[in-house]
Amino acid sequence: MEIEIQYEPSEFKVIETFEFEEQVQTPEELRFFSLEEQLEDFFQKSVPKKKHVLKAEYAKIKKEVDRLRVIYNDVIKLTDTYHIDDKRKSVNVDWLKPIYGSFKYEPYSYKDKYIPLFDESKRRVPNYYPILVNALPRPYGSEGASGVPITESTELVDDKGEHPIHALGPFTRTKRFVKDDGTEEFKDIPFPNTGDDVRRIGFYIEERPLNIPHPLPGHKILSSSKANIIETAEPLLDVFPSIEAIVSHAVPVTKDPYVEGQKYLKLYDVSLSQIRWNSWKERFPPVDTVRTPKTPLELSFPTNDIVAPSEKLQGVYESKWRKGMEPRMWLMKQEDGGRLVTKMLLSDSGNFGVIAADLMHEKPKVQLPESSPEECLKTDNFEEFLSSGLYRLDGKVCAPTPFVTQERKEFINLNKKAWMDTTGPSIQKDHVTLLKIYQPPKHEEKEEKYEKTKNKETSELRQNIITILGNDTLLPPDQSYEIRLLIKEITPVNEQYFDADGLFLICKHTLAILDGEMNNDTKLFYEKWTEIVDAYRVCKFCSQQINKDTAEFQEDFDDNGRLLVSYDVLTTTQAVHGTSKFVTTLAQLREVFNKKNAGHTVVYFLLSAFQVIPDEQELMLFLNYVIRASNSAVASGKLDKKGVNFYEGVFGIAAMIGLLQTHNPFLIPRRSFGTKVVKLSGFPRDTDNSKDAPALDICLTALHDLHDLSPSGFTEPFDTIITEVVNNRKKVRDEVVRALLNLKKQFPAQFETAKERFAKVEKEVEENDIHIPILVPDKKQFKIGERQKEEQQTRCEIPKLRNVIVSKRVPKYSQTFPDLIGTKPSKEAKYIEPQEVDIDYVFPDEKQIQKMVGMKFPDKLKLDPIKNFIENSDGVSLTTLLTRLLDIVSVLDFPHAKMAALRQFVDSVDSFKNKSLFRDAVKGTLYVFFHEIRGEDKLIDAIRTAMKRDITMNMLLLTKEESTKVVELLTTKERETVKYRLQQLSDREREVTKMLLDIGIAQYIFTEADRRLIAKDFPVLTEIADDDVNPEDVPEGGFTNRGLIDDGDEQMNEKGQLIEPDRGDYGDLADRPFDEYSRETYFDEAED
Repeated sequence: MEIEIQYEPSEFKVIETFEFEEQVQTPEELRFFSLEEQLEDFFQKSVPKKKHVLKAEYAKIKKEVDRLRVIYNDVIKLTDTYHIDDKRKSVNVDWLKPIYGSFKYEPYSYKDKYIPLFDESKRRVPNYYPILVNALPRPYGSEGASGVPITESTELVDDKGEHPIHALGPFTRTKRFVKDDGTEEFKDIPFPNTGDDVRRIGFYIEERPLNIPHPLPGHKILSSSKANIIETAEPLLDVFPSIEAIVSHAVPVTKDPYVEGQKYLKLYDVSLSQIRWNSWKERFPPVDTVRTPKTPLELSFPTNDIVAPSEKLQGVYESKWRKGMEPRMWLMKQEDGGRLVTKMLLSDSGNFGVIAADLMHEKPKVQLPESSPEECLKTDNFEEFLSSGLYRLDGKVCAPTPFVTQERKEFINLNKKAWMDTTGPSIQKDHVTLLKIYQPPKHEEKEEKYEKTKNKETSELRQNIITILGNDTLLPPDQSYEIRLLIKEITPVNEQYFDADGLFLICKHTLAILDGEMNNDTKLFYEKWTEIVDAYRVCKFCSQQINKDTAEFQEDFDDNGRLLVSYDVLTTTQAVHGTSKFVTTLAQLREVFNKKNAGHTVVYFLLSAFQVIPDEQELMLFLNYVIRASNSAVASGKLDKKGVNFYEGVFGIAAMIGLLQTHNPFLIPRRSFGTKVVKLSGFPRDTDNSKDAPALDICLTALHDLHDLSPSGFTEPFDTIITEVVNNRKKVRDEVVRALLNLKKQFPAQFETAKERFAKVEKEVEENDIHIPILVPDKKQFKIGERQKEEQQTRCEIPKLRNVIVSKRVPKYSQTFPDLIGTKPSKEAKYIEPQEVDIDYVFPDEKQIQKMVGMKFPDKLKLDPIKNFIENSDGVSLTTLLTRLLDIVSVLDFPHAKMAALRQFVDSVDSFKNKSLFRDAVKGTLYVFFHEIRGEDKLIDAIRTAMKRDITMNMLLLTKEESTKVVELLTTKERETVKYRLQQLSDREREVTKMLLDIGIAQYIFTEADRRLIAKDFPVLTEIADDDVNPEDVPEGGFTNRGLIDDGDEQMNEKGQLIEPDRGDYGDLADRPFDEYSRETYFDEAED
């Protein structure tokens, strides 16, 4: 139902009338916003108008707001007014040079003004540099007062542009100014009256290479490009034309300002950025629009048509050709340098035709009749001329024309072999056979075949989630929000999300990490989502690894279930040197050895025995020699299998000796064989005498020792040669000598250079290890120009050096005299006479010594180790103890006067006097020292601490019985540990380990880490309280007097710390009377 309401004006009346006065101009604080208000408004307007705004977008907008805040607060400086200064600051043109006025040369006397400055008496004069600068010559002196003085280094010319001079400005020095705010400023301060007195009267304008397109009449520079002169005292910036004038008159109208216009602009030192827009449009009109595009240029790239080597050629060479290598380079890298190609071409030459073979039997000898030139050459008619022969001077015979023709036919086959059916293949066969000898053995790498498995399918939704996680522009909360939008309709199963096909999408722990749960409370996150598996934190539900911040106990077992390694304490990663590094590197070279060749096996075992690692290229050189020599021996066909193995072993021994004597650098064996010294010199490198061959003898000894370690543990082909070395060493030695002679012939260059390197002895260079410390004086210690006292020689006041070498043997401190042969003293040298220094030794009086010894050691100190050491040691040991005790108490509150007296006694006591008196003097001095510190608890505690922690005190106080007991205990523990670990191995592992230990290439069974574990087993020595002290009888604060001591200083406790009062609370120490805690008792006195 519709209702219509009508209002009648008569029903309303005006109760009150209001008048509004509108302000025409609003206040300034309302018209202008502050910087923060504008930035806030910018932030609000930049936020995207959508339902959910990502935090990354907020961060990006906030970063922009912060950037604007920094710009307007720190970079932009607000000013009341401003103007754009587009004037030139400098002009750099080479065709405009200043003109010098008239001047006269002034004479300069080096003898009177310059040379006296280098006198020995003036070398240390204060402010020497200004004096030296003022004394420098100034050759130019201007006449008159016209012109502008030169203030910097300038090149000037005369009014004709000739006779240039180089005038220097005043010298400058750097001075530092420190401002009130602490900042520093460095300025160049000129020295007055140190520059040349040259005045500029104008400028000379040289002829310019480019004409002026629009000359400006009346202008000295823009009127013409010819040479001209400007006589003026004004600066160059006022004389030089402005940029607008240069662009208007000196630059032509062109459409190419970057090439054609740049030539004119560079001439007047004008850059394109300095030209105003109006002048730019006037001088450089725009280029007409190109309607038709230009035809593109066709670039012809060079083609690299590489012809691959033939299959036949690649089949002969072992190295394969690849497309990235030039065929010629591939041929040059072969063993024969590509000579096989020429042999192949020569073998195929018979396919292009063969000349008839010459007669195999002997030809009949033709006898020509004797004749004369006239009879032989007839010229009566043409027929006789054709039938005439040739006269030969050697036999004076006439050779008919048919005879000469027959000789020319026979000359083609002269001294040439006939081409047979087997000639072509035989040319290649001989070369290929020789090539195979020099080629390294071919290693065929078998491709390992893996079982193919079908890849697990990945959901498309999972790919989208991975893309979101990899988006660096999104913050973790944004990534979580985007992922939740994708999976909002999926129900999680066991805290994991799967798609309709059952494929994994994401786990809830990932969303928790993105939401910041792990950063907020790591412990709670680990308890809820993770568990430890093999020292990794993994998710309980999806088994995904989260991080690795957990150390876990692990154990390794072998195939038989035996415990290999127990990681009770996690070992730290460290670099392992020595034997383990050698074994690893030698195992890497194992691939280059042929196990079926006895020579290769011998080289490998000798390298293992000597513990040396050769360079692979030099090793391959001798291994290839073994193969070539072995092939030559097999080619004879007279050797059986054992004979081949024997000679292969002989060649292997020879190759090992050659490798040891020629390797660069020389290989130094890291182990010895019994008492024999390992020498690698002698035959065949250093001498031709085969009896002087220590390298050969040591190799045979090494093989013999290897056989003794395992008499029946070798197989063929190595067993033959090592058995012959043991049973018939002389035969093996003779065969190796023959092989070494052949080896030296094949490698002459290697042996010659190795001999030169072995004969060269490098001289040892003595290095000076004495470094004098540099003492830098304080800035306030000396003043500029202040002269100290006269220089005097320093004299040593003490009788001998403070740092004394205390020993029972006299040290050897003499040095070798330098070789001065061939050197002569200077003419100005002065002979220095040595000065005899008398050292005054002092020694206490015998009565004083008896008095000091009678004081005895204070028993209340409870320093029994020091007491026993003093009573049972000699004077030198006691002096060392006293020196160390003084070093300990020197940093504490020990009186300096007493310290100086004790130091003086140590430095000046005569230790070469009667040994018993010297011992008693030092012992008595020690007693005096301990009586001095008897009441100083702080010093006594320091000495007790040093007895436990100071290594010098420990070495002094340690007895022989205690050190022997500790060494025996440690040795026993190490031996039992090694024995236990060997028992844990299997029988085969134990035998192999024992063999490796015997030859010195086994890994360490007992390491440094094991010794650290044993060291931790030793109990830490702690002090045990006295039995007669009851803890309940100890007063508050210990046995220390409270309050202030007699001299007014504050009291310290037994640890050397300040005792502070309780500031007015119960038991306030400051308010207690001193007598209350003193040893005095008034009531006892009252009773008395």
